[in-house]
Amino acid sequence: MALAVALITVLLVASFQFASRRESSIFTGGTTTGNSTTSASTTLSATTIEEVLGPCNCTVVIPWASLHSYNSISILTASSGSVVAANVTSERTVGEKVDPGYAGDFPANARVPVTLYNISVVQVLSVPKGSNLTAGDSFIITQIGGTYGATTMSVSGYPALTVGSEYVLFVGLPGSFLPWYYEGYVTVGGPQGLFYVEGGKVYSLNNMYPQADSWLPVKANGVPLTQFASEIQINSSSANISG
Repeated sequence: MALAVALITVLLVASFQFASRRESSIFTGGTTTGNSTTSASTTLSATTIEEVLGPCNCTVVIPWASLHSYNSISILTASSGSVVAANVTSERTVGEKVDPGYAGDFPANARVPVTLYNISVVQVLSVPKGSNLTAGDSFIITQIGGTYGATTMSVSGYPALTVGSEYVLFVGLPGSFLPWYYEGYVTVGGPQGLFYVEGGKVYSLNNMYPQADSWLPVKANGVPLTQFASEIQINSSSANISG
């Protein structure tokens, strides 16, 4: 299966082992405003994401903004199948085979770590007309990354979810972006559709990764969940809100 993202360039930064032969609605602070036995510390550029999606101990940097940038809360909401406040109740990491279009570059047993999170809906904030999604329902969110066997992968600025924690999730299908590796839903735009909740307040990922996620178009820094939910529900495109 050839992927539409075959020419997407990524940056791979970490100590890793190759398995191949190739060595806006701005919410702010409640105020107005990627089987060699050799490891090396290496920076790669001008390589495609498929070339590094083999069993490597690595951090992949995906250029989410160049794939698609959702510049307001209304656009992010409209681009999502559903928006929910939800808890993570369990997780499991599986090893997915390398996409057949690139399998020749890797050993037959090469596997990409993919983590599946069971999500329990606390509150439905937005759903398509006719949807029967309600509080208490469960579904699976999938992320590339995790630990499978001796392989650990992560995605820069896009954290693993934590069992027991609450998030606001803008949920959709993966579409043409690496669909081979996904078994469930994804957060829309990667980190753009993932917000974490602490003490009843909502935070975007730039608060966790100020450098990697400084580019995020929609930001939240301690916005009360009720206010954030209201903004989603009225589908506002306001540039600023107060908290």
